[in-house]
Amino acid sequence: PADHPLFLLLADIAAKHDLPIDLHMEAIEHPAKLASSLRSPPNPSSLVPNIPNLERLLDHNKKTRIVWQHVGWDHTAQRTLALTRRLLAAHPNLYVATKLGPDSPPENRVADRDHGVRPEWLAVMEEFPDRFLVATDQFHTAPGSQQRFPRHPGTARLILDSLPPALAQRIGVDNPLAVYPRLRQ
Repeated sequence: PADHPLFLLLADIAAKHDLPIDLHMEAIEHPAKLASSLRSPPNPSSLVPNIPNLERLLDHNKKTRIVWQHVGWDHTAQRTLALTRRLLAAHPNLYVATKLGPDSPPENRVADRDHGVRPEWLAVMEEFPDRFLVATDQFHTAPGSQQRFPRHPGTARLILDSLPPALAQRIGVDNPLAVYPRLRQ
């Protein structure tokens, strides 16, 4: 769980050294059955809410910047725009990095390939312009190996190109430099 004592200790260490934590975690607001396509050991057959645990982590040390990866892409269909807005409003140390992929529930996608960023997500980005980052999180394999994971080439560019220029600058350049200050070195 996100509020495990070791994560809380990690949050304290990250804050002490002015380092962010990148968090990869599915959103589970409500109990649910695991999708049949994801059923395989060690995945559980039912999902229990984990958002309260995340909020305890965020509240533990407000100096810790936590970047929750993959907003707009999930397997539970519970990482919604409403949840994102609520968490960003409640936790000033929470940042979100976008991801776009055809293997995500369409209702939670930040953007689509035909029209770019969806208007409802653009409104949230404009409401929290310093808290969004465009992610380039991809799986990379050795040359000649069989690809096992989906790839989403060009999605960062698609998102940035569909934003107003000042917002694209913040999300694509300024925010990453602020959240990951060692990038400037």
